[in-house]
Amino acid sequence: MRTHFLAIGCLALVLVCLGLFYGRPVIQNDGISYYALVVSLLEDHDFNLENQRAKYREVRVIPKPNSKVASYYSCGIAFLYAPFLYTMDLFPAIREARPYAQNVKFPFSHNLGIFLGSVFYSFLSIILAYYFLIHHQQLSPGRSLFLALSCFLGTPLLFYTFTVPSFTHASDTFLVTAAFLLAISKNKLQVGFIRFRNVLLGFFLAFSVLLRNNNIVIVPVMVLGVLYFERKEGWRQAIHTSLEIFGGALPVLIVHAFFNLSQYGKLIATGYVIDVQQRAQKRFFRFFWIFFHPVPGIYPWSPVALIASIGLVLAAIKKRSEALLAVAVAIVVIISIRFAAIIFPGSTFGQRLLTHLYIFWVFGLSEVFKRSRKLTIGLTAACLVWTFLLFNTYFILTGMRHSKIMAIKGGSSPHVWLQTAMESYQEAKTKGETTNPVEFWYRNLGAKPYPVILHLLRM
Repeated sequence: MRTHFLAIGCLALVLVCLGLFYGRPVIQNDGISYYALVVSLLEDHDFNLENQRAKYREVRVIPKPNSKVASYYSCGIAFLYAPFLYTMDLFPAIREARPYAQNVKFPFSHNLGIFLGSVFYSFLSIILAYYFLIHHQQLSPGRSLFLALSCFLGTPLLFYTFTVPSFTHASDTFLVTAAFLLAISKNKLQVGFIRFRNVLLGFFLAFSVLLRNNNIVIVPVMVLGVLYFERKEGWRQAIHTSLEIFGGALPVLIVHAFFNLSQYGKLIATGYVIDVQQRAQKRFFRFFWIFFHPVPGIYPWSPVALIASIGLVLAAIKKRSEALLAVAVAIVVIISIRFAAIIFPGSTFGQRLLTHLYIFWVFGLSEVFKRSRKLTIGLTAACLVWTFLLFNTYFILTGMRHSKIMAIKGGSSPHVWLQTAMESYQEAKTKGETTNPVEFWYRNLGAKPYPVILHLLRM
């Protein structure tokens, strides 16, 4: 127990340090639309975004008859982040603070609430991964913490926790992580004739869809996986399990149904419009873009995911049921991204639409680790250095004219990021604005328009 407390304390300390040095409590891009849903729930007690749309013109909505609007996104984020915003609003000094220009529109208490929410959900995801490695993979606490943290630091989850906290990736990761671990858990949490493991699984799966409608693709895979694990118990148990999962999902489904009716006039609907272009159809099988393309690919930015993928495949080859389920979920997520032709999801840190696969990267990396510990540690360390170097270039470029490269064709390759950062450093050195790379990096942590928390504390 003492070892676990020490590990959790170390993890909390690491996240606090990362938050100070890299945390930007800002609301931006799609995050403004997510934020509008949270505020609508808190202030209007509904999801009618007309008031928010009038105040924040950046909110993405769908026009409706009679000059009304419907939300482009689902409402799950409102329930996940409203407690944080409500708590921060209890402190008037925080609400009235104006560290950023955007705080004229967005109270800083809301900025900070969104940020703390994302950090909290990422923290929970890492904790769940830590205990998964200990109890399922039979690894020591120290090794478990190393692997869980490595997959956090070496994938886009780090970026979207501290740099773009107003997106849904941190909370999405937590829900998918919790759902997967429940699906493979041998502890059924049985009370009487009810297996609460299944009830909780249904709740988390439904909530993940309420947060991001795209997650509907993982629901049948997870449910079928659980039924496959229990296949020896007979068809009656299969029906019982299905009913328990449905029972856990039902409260969320009711909320989702009311939301859909109020927004779109249908029980089953979404604000997304999937347009499968003819060109995308012809290239349907070019899945390697998602993995290896220098702009949106996951592996060039997060090579630790490549090691993890190898581990998952090795475990699946041995027909380990948990690995087969993990691979199946990853495959349907990737197919859904390719089918919707959204491989290039805007300016992004690698393939951000795979951020919520965090627990599967942890699973795969642990499989490689169990086969060759020293080699895995060495390769993982090298991967983290690479990804963390790329991560730092964001702070060097943000606020500079060079940041325009971020928007070219949905982003730019790691080579362009690093090259541009080096050019910026040489330019600053020529002008006498800096004397060494560390000073240049630290100064630009506080570059406009979004200083990090460390610089806010110094103001």
